[in-house]
Amino acid sequence: MKMKRVALIGSNPFSGNRGVGALAYSAIWLIERAVEGTSIQIEFYLNALHKEEYVQIEGSLYTLHPLEIPYLKGLFSIVRTIYHWRSLLDVLSIDYVLDVSEGDSFSDIYGIERFNAINRPKHFFNLIGKRQILLPQTIGPFEDPAVRRTATTSMRKIECICVRDTLSSKCVKELLPNKKVILLIDMAFYMPYERVSFPSDSVNVGINISALLWNGGYNRNNQFKLKTDYKALIRHAIQYFLGQDNIRLYLIPHVLLDRSNIENDYEVSSELLREYNSTRLILAPFFINPIEAKSYISGLDFFMGARMHACIAAFSSGVPVFPVSYSRKFFGLFRDSLGYQHLGDLTCVTADEALQEMKKTFVARESIKEEIDSIKKVVINPLYEELMMELKRFLAI
Repeated sequence: MKMKRVALIGSNPFSGNRGVGALAYSAIWLIERAVEGTSIQIEFYLNALHKEEYVQIEGSLYTLHPLEIPYLKGLFSIVRTIYHWRSLLDVLSIDYVLDVSEGDSFSDIYGIERFNAINRPKHFFNLIGKRQILLPQTIGPFEDPAVRRTATTSMRKIECICVRDTLSSKCVKELLPNKKVILLIDMAFYMPYERVSFPSDSVNVGINISALLWNGGYNRNNQFKLKTDYKALIRHAIQYFLGQDNIRLYLIPHVLLDRSNIENDYEVSSELLREYNSTRLILAPFFINPIEAKSYISGLDFFMGARMHACIAAFSSGVPVFPVSYSRKFFGLFRDSLGYQHLGDLTCVTADEALQEMKKTFVARESIKEEIDSIKKVVINPLYEELMMELKRFLAI
């Protein structure tokens, strides 16, 4: 058996953001599928961990090792790196670097500090000459000129860049015209799940409410420049569904963090549950991992969401979905890459316009379900084979 040490960077299966977790679970599962039937055994190292952890996927248990990546800036960090020499040896022994960038964080949309945190490992592994691949993700936008230059420098030395939408591909090509860019799809489309059964005597509808949008972004001042009054949209959607006797409505948090966290979907959903106080309004369980979340969403008849991976969970399990977008990652993936037109761009439309479009999508859900099945067969399934080919090439299988 040949052991290969793989660094899975910008990836955390235990993140309270189940979308970030979904990418980690999916990457682990896909890498294992790539080496299946070979003599290669993978050891996974994650820079998001502080101690050895384990995840279980389809009955298989995977060991995950912590990886401390040096931040070589200033005398203190250099001395600290030398002191923690064993951690440095772990980093130097890595065979391959596969970088997820939390899906959408290789950008300055969430601020320069977050971009720097995502970029540092890329810069370090470039310095020590490790082979790197960016797994399918959103690249950009890079609004700040300094960030754009830094991102371009990092990407120039990375062996292969995989993106999950055409806008990201265009972004890379504008910065690096000769760079190898492979257009694939978000890895979470392939994450396994077990469909949950809901009562068949009603139409089961799920709404995922983003606490980040509810609170106005990290700066609490409409950070994403929405034209939509997001709170009004959510309340009108809840009232629309509860106004129909044959509907059970499920509030489905997809980011589950500390109560005081601005991104905690569970807190906002709990507040709305108390506000409406209806027996047909149900709060979803506190999902322990992203597979639980996808399994729950997969049993619904219709889904509306503002967390992209909650929407991917719906789409990839065949559930008619109405994504509400706050950044180009949504329409780059759903509209441009998948040809799926049933979404609301909150940066362009009012709450009433988004609500009307959602109602149309809900009414047409049976035909849209057929449309999703067709897209999965024509677009998503073939891209799985392309992703497998690229993983095998990169891992030298």
